[in-house]
Amino acid sequence: GGEAEAAAPPAASDEPVPAVLDFDRLLLGRSEEREFTISNTSFVPVVWRLDLAELDECPEFQVKPTEGVLPVGGSAIVTCYFNTIDEQVREPNLHIDFSDAENEGLAVATRVQRESVAIKAEAYQIKYVNFEGDETGCLDFGSQRVGATDRQEMVLANNGKYPVEFGFVVRKAATRDLFTVEPAEGVIEPGDKATIGVTFCSTREVLLKDNKDIRCTISEPHEGVCAGKFETFDVSASVKSSWSMFRLQPARGVTFGAVKFNEEPRKRRFDIKNEGQFDFAFTVTGADGDADATAAIVAHTPLALLSEEQAAELEAKGGAGAVAPPTGPREVGKFVVEPSGGIVEPGQSVPIEVIFNPEGQALYKEALAIVVAGADPTDMAAVNGSHFEVVGESCYPAINTTDFRQIFEEQMIISSLAEALQDKSEQDIRPCFAEEEKVFTYGSVVCSAHPKGICERFKISNPNKIPCSVSFAIEAADAMMGGKPGEVADPGDAEDLAAYTVEPASLDIAPHEQRQVCVYFKPTGMRKYSSRFVATVTDGENDPTTGSLSFGLMGRGTLPCVTVESPLVRSEAGETVLAFGRVHVGRRQEQTVTLANDGIVPATCLFDAPVLTSAAGDDAGAAAAAAAAEEKKPLPRGRGRRGSPPATPSS
Repeated sequence: GGEAEAAAPPAASDEPVPAVLDFDRLLLGRSEEREFTISNTSFVPVVWRLDLAELDECPEFQVKPTEGVLPVGGSAIVTCYFNTIDEQVREPNLHIDFSDAENEGLAVATRVQRESVAIKAEAYQIKYVNFEGDETGCLDFGSQRVGATDRQEMVLANNGKYPVEFGFVVRKAATRDLFTVEPAEGVIEPGDKATIGVTFCSTREVLLKDNKDIRCTISEPHEGVCAGKFETFDVSASVKSSWSMFRLQPARGVTFGAVKFNEEPRKRRFDIKNEGQFDFAFTVTGADGDADATAAIVAHTPLALLSEEQAAELEAKGGAGAVAPPTGPREVGKFVVEPSGGIVEPGQSVPIEVIFNPEGQALYKEALAIVVAGADPTDMAAVNGSHFEVVGESCYPAINTTDFRQIFEEQMIISSLAEALQDKSEQDIRPCFAEEEKVFTYGSVVCSAHPKGICERFKISNPNKIPCSVSFAIEAADAMMGGKPGEVADPGDAEDLAAYTVEPASLDIAPHEQRQVCVYFKPTGMRKYSSRFVATVTDGENDPTTGSLSFGLMGRGTLPCVTVESPLVRSEAGETVLAFGRVHVGRRQEQTVTLANDGIVPATCLFDAPVLTSAAGDDAGAAAAAAAAEEKKPLPRGRGRRGSPPATPSS
């Protein structure tokens, strides 16, 4: 079914209480309106119609609309107008007939339901004094700023034969501080008029519509004693007071993130939008404020919101609006704000640009104070604006140069190369990095074993918040520690530099990421090669600890080497001679050959048995030559081996 909603007094019983439209008392010649809502709380559409039969004899009332259709969950607002014509009391009833939407024209009476709304209204007049003023009989202050002062006037005229006294009071404490009546009391002689001024000023937001808290009492004195003739009437007042409403976007602050120290100034912006009914002045300063900005805000703030000292200073400078807010750029630390103030019209949005000038390596943080004249200091926008944070970080590009365990994550790290060589030979050293000497050694590498060279990968990491560009190079070695205690490496020559190559020549590394760089060592001779690996960060020279990575490179080239230690007899051609002498046919004689590996890498030796030719008829010698075979034996480095050639000489 439908449901009518309007003001109703509380009831002591559980019976349904009819809705009431109460117009209270209204002076003749005035008009007021009241509203009530018809809501469809059923699950089907509803058609409704007002029964205004009781209002036919009450020309003071008009009702709109009088019928309609409500969808499921829908509602309609009905407005009732009361225009005072004659002095009388009216209490008619207004009936609402409704049914389901299929009952067109409410034709089926059994399906029609009814709700009623009671109307109470009284029209009266002042017999002794006439109220002269606005035709509506209401003091309309309109929309006002919080803290602003506005004055409306009304006129009382004495139409009687005797003097009358009047007095005004504001009945309720909630509105007593809003209105000031001047004069609040007085005497009007017959035929005279009195102009009454009503001043409105609030320090909070207020919304009043046809408020009747201002009451006037008229009395007729006789020889100093009230003759008992008096009457009262209420003065209606309507007003709406509002703070300066604004919104910041973003609401809490602006961040520039990490910026390279030598880049062009970065720009960000935030907007201040006027969401209120009045224009307002604003200023943007640092956390410590500014005298000129404060003076501009005071000049555009309603007087009621100022202290006595501020009001006196403002009066000395020329009154409200005498100081315009600054509009030029303002420097706050490493930031520049422009404009630093201005006037924002209702609905307007003003962009404010913030420029960050990076310098050095530091985090810059400033708190801006955004002050709006006439704003509610407890409003969240004003609270956020009083500490609007701007943050920017200036950074040097950098790479990791101290965490060697991360750089050489694929290699072994030792404390000192000199100490390691005291316990083992140079050929036993594997590729590793020595922290004390800051040298990476490849150990001993066979020249022909790796056509491109032996490769070692080093990890280059960017620990910073900005990307960096890194270039790699092989440079001449300096006086770094060599392989043995007290030995100083030869700075090397062009051949040393040529033994090392690096790929790629440069890398771009994103923030908090890492890349691998390959360094190849390809010796061409049996000697030690010394150079230096250098990684240089572009624009990183301001911080040498993170702008450059440098460490020594060391490696030794070698070849397999075998020496015949015995026999020591050599031919004229320098070949080793096995002298078997004369041997009887059918007997066996052996000779021993001793080989030694004088190098630092393992060597493999190949033994080729000689092909012997025997004299004619010497079948034994031929058989021995046919039985000779090739033997291949590896020979450990640094050791000798004795062997017996499987050949038997024929003579």
